[in-house]
Amino acid sequence: MTKKILLVEDYPANILVMTTLLEQLGHDCDVAQTGEEAVKKVQVAEYSLLFMDLNLPKLDGYGACAEIRKLEERRNRPATPIIGLTADVNEKARERCHQVGMNSVMPKTLCVDELAQMIERFAA
Repeated sequence: MTKKILLVEDYPANILVMTTLLEQLGHDCDVAQTGEEAVKKVQVAEYSLLFMDLNLPKLDGYGACAEIRKLEERRNRPATPIIGLTADVNEKARERCHQVGMNSVMPKTLCVDELAQMIERFAA
């Protein structure tokens, strides 16, 4: 089943790889290149899942997630699953992701099977 997914990523090569993989899996993919842009996009569209880079300029992935969670709470909307993306998945990053309301975190060096499993697990 096709899902509408928001990829929040600022590095062009990562955008190309992720959007290509998501489209190969049959999903619709929007892109936000900043945390601020991600917050704006979730105000006007509903997504099945967000993949959020943790190291964005200005408003990083942690801050963007926190803002999105506040927005969802104010609007009495269910929490959209948010998966943090980072090159360095360590315990500190995992803890911080969960503190701001992310559902999980995964490494950027991923394969299509891992991506498909994450979508299946979190996108209802």
